[in-house]
Amino acid sequence: MTERPVATWLLVAGDPGQTTGGYLYDARIAEFLRRAGRPIDVVGLPGRFPDADSTAANALDGALAACRDGATVVIDGLVLGSLPEVLAKHACRLNLVALIHHPLADEYGIGRTLARRLFETERLALALVARIVVTSRFTARHLVDAYGVAPAKVDIVEPGVDR
Repeated sequence: MTERPVATWLLVAGDPGQTTGGYLYDARIAEFLRRAGRPIDVVGLPGRFPDADSTAANALDGALAACRDGATVVIDGLVLGSLPEVLAKHACRLNLVALIHHPLADEYGIGRTLARRLFETERLALALVARIVVTSRFTARHLVDAYGVAPAKVDIVEPGVDR
């Protein structure tokens, strides 16, 4: 894989062109950064997320390996939360930023065993990132209280609507 020369990346699960709320939010973050003069490329990763399979792990590892040292890599929570071992390989050379819509373990309809596993992997992953962007004050408090995240590490960027 060739090195990614751009200074900022946004990694998402699957097709970044999806029109669900989370993907639209991610697209708006990228749009805002571009308008502020910060080039950013959005990369969709293949594989199964958030209960990551080997395709997902290999895709994340390859994408991170291709980023130049010091690059800022914003990673959507669907990708980030279940692969702390992949993040650990790259955390010392990249500026990793988590973009958390809500914790994976809080997802509706997953079993208790998967929820416990996702809680633990997401807790480990969050400890490896330099910053965390969340969509609400509630999520910020929850990450601090339940996941042990330092409050100073969290930024809140609430979703909005077009007028």
